[in-house]
Amino acid sequence: MASKSSGVRLWTAERRAYVLERRKAGDRFDKIVQGAIEEFGLGKLPRGWDSRYAYKDVMREMKRMQDLRDEDVVAIREMELQRLDEMQAGLWDMAIKGDGAAVEHVLNIMKMRAKYLGLEVPAKVDITSGGGAIGISDDQRLRGLAALFTVVRAKMFGEDAEGNSLVDATERTTVAGVLVESG
Repeated sequence: MASKSSGVRLWTAERRAYVLERRKAGDRFDKIVQGAIEEFGLGKLPRGWDSRYAYKDVMREMKRMQDLRDEDVVAIREMELQRLDEMQAGLWDMAIKGDGAAVEHVLNIMKMRAKYLGLEVPAKVDITSGGGAIGISDDQRLRGLAALFTVVRAKMFGEDAEGNSLVDATERTTVAGVLVESG
């Protein structure tokens, strides 16, 4: 014989599934409440069950479903990591003996493992240059900072690095590929 609490859990799950289906179909919460009353009867619904309660049912059911998906993702990731371990183990002896193809495969497996584990360092991308990789040398950075300092000095004091007045003058310079104007 099933316990009373397992019956309540079963009924709650059934009610939440119904409410979520109605919400997915586009029903408003007041319409969902009326439908649930017609479907299950007022006596089977919790006392005070209304639109707010239906909303909570939807949110709790969605959270439960998300938790299940999260658990599935973890299980799939673990399975994939085990597969990578097995593949790497099969190639390892050849790779450490210098087999170029095996070395390449092991490195690819290691990259994939890092991706699954979130260990990859994100690539820096300069969105101002069409998405190319950022490649600014230290010298370019220093020149950019010097140009930026010149612009700031001009804005704050109205003069250039040598102290010349820049009143009514406009200065344009690029800092790390970005046009900066003063004046």
